[in-house]
Amino acid sequence: MAIIEINQQSYKFGANDFLNIKSLLPRLQKEYSLKNTDVKKISINGIEIDINSEDPCLVRPIQESDLIQINFTRSSKHLYEMLKEILTLIDATQEKITAATNIEVNEANNGEFDKCFEKILDAVSIFSQSMQFLINNIDKKEELYAHLPIKDLRIHLLSVVKGADGAHKQQDYIMLSDLLEYELRDNLTKWKILVIPTIKKRLSGVSMSI
Repeated sequence: MAIIEINQQSYKFGANDFLNIKSLLPRLQKEYSLKNTDVKKISINGIEIDINSEDPCLVRPIQESDLIQINFTRSSKHLYEMLKEILTLIDATQEKITAATNIEVNEANNGEFDKCFEKILDAVSIFSQSMQFLINNIDKKEELYAHLPIKDLRIHLLSVVKGADGAHKQQDYIMLSDLLEYELRDNLTKWKILVIPTIKKRLSGVSMSI
């Protein structure tokens, strides 16, 4: 049985199942939920091959003794679209913050504030997960962490969310409003001006605009 490693995960398959590497790649993307991905690196028996070359190894029959190692990465186009969605999410979250802080909380309408606050928490959770996913799928992400305040902004965001949740449970709406209006809004703004522009440049090979 030939062995294939997909992003360092090993699988065995019959060599006769595929004609060659060229025919193998699209099937892998379909069977292993690798849509919207590009091939970042491919090696056959320890020798790296350029997928865009005319290397004969790409079209020779796959042998039972072959070890095929393939690294897939999210396509730049897919990541660029995600970046656009993240920016839209930030704007929508800041609008929700404005709506929440404009509500005069009292016994008659504190339920309205609570619903708005829950939507803000959900939006922040989606934002945090999406940013993490996006950064993890960018080449040389270590450089991003070295030159951008990603770690500090993430720690601050978690602290704000924790503080806001605590203030909400204690029904301290003054403290909660301050955390939303100043701390959370400022944190999201810093992501927009300090982090996202650099990520946009990393993905600028795609001819799309934000």
